[in-house]
Amino acid sequence: MSGPMNEPASGTARAAAWLAGALTRWPMAFLGLMMLIGVAINIANVIGRYLFNAPLFWAEEVLVYMMIWAVFIGLPAIVVDNAHLRMDLFYNLMGPRLKRAVDGLMTLLALACGGFGVFYSWQVVTLLAANRQTSVASNVPMALVHAGLLIGFALMLLALVVRPFAQAAAKTI
Repeated sequence: MSGPMNEPASGTARAAAWLAGALTRWPMAFLGLMMLIGVAINIANVIGRYLFNAPLFWAEEVLVYMMIWAVFIGLPAIVVDNAHLRMDLFYNLMGPRLKRAVDGLMTLLALACGGFGVFYSWQVVTLLAANRQTSVASNVPMALVHAGLLIGFALMLLALVVRPFAQAAAKTI
């Protein structure tokens, strides 16, 4: 019996499947590390505040910046798995051809939004870096904080490009 389901995946499809896996695993590992660091900062802040009457004045600010990074670094994993929130009441009622058309339109819109995000994030990051602006409490370079958006949007674009090839590879396995 022959057909696309029994043919081995091409080298491009295998590479895309590997990259799609990496775009899921690496951000999730990073998010896990960020969570552990955030919990450690929070515990240290609570101990400092309630036991020694000496809170970490920078903790809240750093935790907010870590949350920003976590949201945007998690983008590629969500995109690869197509797990973002969406209103699917009508989508589930559509036929296969209309679903493909809607999926294509959504991918084009996501590419446009991601490109917009990369373009303007780059401008903001370069401006903040040129001005050497830092945060008020923790003295963190604001270019570093905003770089999370740039990296997240760039990885999202990569995930959008890789996803169809990875899906094709999954169908041939």
